[in-house]
Amino acid sequence: MKNALLSHGGVEGVRVAVVPCIDDSFVAQLDKIPGISKLNNFEFKGRNIVTWRAYDVGKGKRISLSKIQAENTKRNQQSVTTEFEKAVQEEKAEDSESPIYSCPQEGCTRVFQRSSALEKHLSLESCTSILEKQTMLDVAKEKYASLLKEDVCAIPSISTSCSTVVADSYPVAQEGWALKESTKSYRFNEKQKSYLTSKFNIGQETGRKMKADVVSKEMRHARGEDGHRLFGVTEFLSVEQVSSFFSRMAAKVRQQKITITEADAAAAVEEDNFHEMRNKVLSSLQLQHPIDFDQYNVCDMVKSSTLKKLKMDMLQRLCEELNLDVPENVWQEEEHKITLHQAPRKCCFRMLL
Repeated sequence: MKNALLSHGGVEGVRVAVVPCIDDSFVAQLDKIPGISKLNNFEFKGRNIVTWRAYDVGKGKRISLSKIQAENTKRNQQSVTTEFEKAVQEEKAEDSESPIYSCPQEGCTRVFQRSSALEKHLSLESCTSILEKQTMLDVAKEKYASLLKEDVCAIPSISTSCSTVVADSYPVAQEGWALKESTKSYRFNEKQKSYLTSKFNIGQETGRKMKADVVSKEMRHARGEDGHRLFGVTEFLSVEQVSSFFSRMAAKVRQQKITITEADAAAAVEEDNFHEMRNKVLSSLQLQHPIDFDQYNVCDMVKSSTLKKLKMDMLQRLCEELNLDVPENVWQEEEHKITLHQAPRKCCFRMLL
């Protein structure tokens, strides 16, 4: 075939080479090592491999190469005649002999492949020079100047003999993998559920949904009817926990199935008209109903006559929050507690009228 192609001067643009096929070579393919993506350090000891997930932590896992089955697959290896290799080497040699133009300016390290690029470089005078050598004195001056700019100073410390401690006196930490710990589920207690439920109900009634971050911060300062804090430090909830609780409450509300009759529809229309008229009146008076203070609904407490259960300091905070005008001597006398109850009561009744 080669002689036929090369006869009569050969074929234009075609290079001929003899490529014999060799089928006697084999390549071994090893099975994948289980969990190799989690292994980072390897040590080869004869026919065994010792692996670690972290450097020099633990004894490592020993894997025997004899247990890994090897499958041999044939690979066709091709060899090219000497004439073809020589031709390729000649082409590479011709390519490597391309001319290179360097800048004639002293100290410039720029090199160009075309003379036009060199002429453009000389016309712009954009030479690049590299410092060949720098004395130790110059290096010290530059280092000292950089430390002064960074305002970094270090005081040398001299270790005394009394400060030396024997290494055996320190406890040796137990070796093990630095793995991520599993998080445990946290169950809310009754106080937390009651507080979050009241916050959620206030948002449902008023239409102003409580934000999880605001509720999480208010829990740290929430107080009960006796004026004491409702929650301890260990009972504070994060923003994610409050948001998850509100999501579950909202899902329960959506899942409730309500059968609507004609009477209910008429009552709903009448109620909407009443609310619309009342909202117009309230917007003109610049008041909002119902009044909510912390986790308490003041209007509901006025209706159920439970406002008197609050202590003096809670009533004081309530009146200050509502900007009610109460005499200062009332806070010092327990007998004036009825007057404090009447202050938010009157405010709430004014809004209901």
